[in-house]
Amino acid sequence: MQLGDLEQKHSIELRVTLNGRTATFLTVLEQCIAHSALLSPILVNGKIVGFPPSCNISFIYPTQERVYVWYGVNVKAVRYKGKIYHSVDVIGDANTMNRRGAYRIFIGSQMSITAFTNSGPTPTDVLVKDISETGFSFLSSEPFETGRMVRLNLDTGRGILKLPAQIVRKQQMEDRLDVLYGCRFSSHNTLLASYLMKLQQQHQRQKMGIHRVS
Repeated sequence: MQLGDLEQKHSIELRVTLNGRTATFLTVLEQCIAHSALLSPILVNGKIVGFPPSCNISFIYPTQERVYVWYGVNVKAVRYKGKIYHSVDVIGDANTMNRRGAYRIFIGSQMSITAFTNSGPTPTDVLVKDISETGFSFLSSEPFETGRMVRLNLDTGRGILKLPAQIVRKQQMEDRLDVLYGCRFSSHNTLLASYLMKLQQQHQRQKMGIHRVS
């Protein structure tokens, strides 16, 4: 895959390593110009993040089946036609990795899911461990079969996102009675991507000190 193959308004991850620490920022591809991808600006505390030359940055384009990665890209804040973007130089073919490489955000909270059974939809509370754009995992002492369809009812603070998914794996935890279930979302949800982007930005405020551009 090359820059010209990328879809506009698609979710993008920038994985940044600086001074031995790594952080991932979520944003959106707005448009492609020549060898550059223009992204929605990444903001922290209302200011555009600036990435020093000492950063090692990977440009990650996730799809339903595969993740495409360009390593060692250059990122800078630019103004184009009166708007501010983060511009990324994307040159050559992407590397690929398994879809499970998608960035996951730790949740660790009780949430509601709905399991679809022969007797109808059954709501239950579970401990959601983490979530990404492609799926989520949860802990529960209740038995669920692999292949079972469920729906995560995610409270974003501005409404409930109802996210259908399928249980694709399960693992018995050694130190507790709960089973860890891994679920894959049935489709891509742009509202989920926006929510995760904001959640990730909140997490990064205390995690990593990066120079900011006004």
